[in-house]
Amino acid sequence: MDDLTPVRDLLASPPPSEEVVAAGRARLRTAMGTDGTEQVRRGRSAARWTALATGLLGVAAAVTIVIMPGTGADSPGRAPISQTPLTQPSARQILLAAAESAAKAPADGAYWVIKDSTGTVFLEPGGRYVLQQSASQEMWMAPTSGKQGWRIVQNLGAKPATAEDEKAWREDGSKDRWTFSGPHPEFVPGESFITETGERTAHRLQGKWLGSAGHLGKNPISVKELRQIPADPTGLRAYLESRITSMYGDMPAVDLDDPKEMEYRIHGSLMEIVVFLPVSPEVRAAAYKIMASLPMMEAAGEVTDPLGRTGQAILYRHTEGGKEIVNRMIVDTKTGLTLARETITQGRTEGGRAVELKSFTAYEEIGWTDEEPDLPS
Repeated sequence: MDDLTPVRDLLASPPPSEEVVAAGRARLRTAMGTDGTEQVRRGRSAARWTALATGLLGVAAAVTIVIMPGTGADSPGRAPISQTPLTQPSARQILLAAAESAAKAPADGAYWVIKDSTGTVFLEPGGRYVLQQSASQEMWMAPTSGKQGWRIVQNLGAKPATAEDEKAWREDGSKDRWTFSGPHPEFVPGESFITETGERTAHRLQGKWLGSAGHLGKNPISVKELRQIPADPTGLRAYLESRITSMYGDMPAVDLDDPKEMEYRIHGSLMEIVVFLPVSPEVRAAAYKIMASLPMMEAAGEVTDPLGRTGQAILYRHTEGGKEIVNRMIVDTKTGLTLARETITQGRTEGGRAVELKSFTAYEEIGWTDEEPDLPS
């Protein structure tokens, strides 16, 4: 028995049932005011999807929780974070197990596909109640097959986030449109949100995305560059440090001589590799091993994602602009698929009610497939 066997046994919880996932999706659609008939048709799974699901233990999405400066962990200005049970494996153990499984994942296909649902929970312009805006997106990239790549999107509309918010919304005249007219930390003046669900539309990938393998550090990366990424932890870390230095070295606001700043940038690049990029299984495994070596990684126990699925959470803390930022990775430890990423802050309505404001991305499928995209007619 190797060192990871107890970890595998502890994390081998049953996967969420179809009923749980369906219920989570139904809750999301209900909050958005749609029955899902115009949404992306789900559930088509090629053999490669199944192989990826069983092969990747710990593919993770970065979840950013902005913790407002405050006193105690339970104060209104601080977002709650799950405590790690004594039986919870360490972040290092989970990530090393992920590295082991990632090395066995499928390595190619006609398309590299990422399907997700995104949402934002925010105060309406007057601050009287909370709204939730949602959308779905599919990215179909064909970096090696020469096929046309696609981005398929659908705006799912905005609705009051809770029953209490719906009551305040009705008292406000049951508006079907909200427009921000003044300064706002997240929205630009004139930006509007509507209750109506939009059409599902497809857009050809063009320009920098045409034939691209994705992006690393906000810059597109070609298939040739992707294949040159080192597949061992030492070489991969040196490669990332060099790429980060070339991107941020001339920016006065980014002090790469600070080990914590470089670590933060490396962490972000590693997340792009393990979640978004169609790298080789060996490169993805190396990325997990580097992540496991970062000193700020913390296991945070079991959490529930926006679709009602449960997974293990790993935290990575970073301070920016005087605020503590916690990057949370949510992992389905049975299948290894990415579940979600969120950004959570604490706020108050105009009447003083404490509310949770957040944005999230819930990933439904990530990996290689030989299927064709289901394009709108």
